[in-house]
Amino acid sequence: MTWARSVTVRTAIRVARRQDVEVAAEEARVDRHDSSPEGLVDIDDALARLPVSQRVVLVLRTREGLSEQEIATTLGIPMGTVKSRLHRARAAFREVWES
Repeated sequence: MTWARSVTVRTAIRVARRQDVEVAAEEARVDRHDSSPEGLVDIDDALARLPVSQRVVLVLRTREGLSEQEIATTLGIPMGTVKSRLHRARAAFREVWES
């Protein structure tokens, strides 16, 4: 089952990188001072605004329920890197959510 998770994660990273380009283009057209309910940030939008490296660890931890060690193993990065990215991702998400 580990190989399936690895393929899924790598595919998610690839798709997220493509979406970053699309989101950047859309953000250039959006007026962030829109006071209508449609202008409010939703969870997916807030996630889309995070850098891919932060978004991946945050999604794997919160939506997939992986431990920090499982994330490190899956992504092939040190545990300290996972912890720092997770910390920065949570802070960035909070900032986007509250803006």
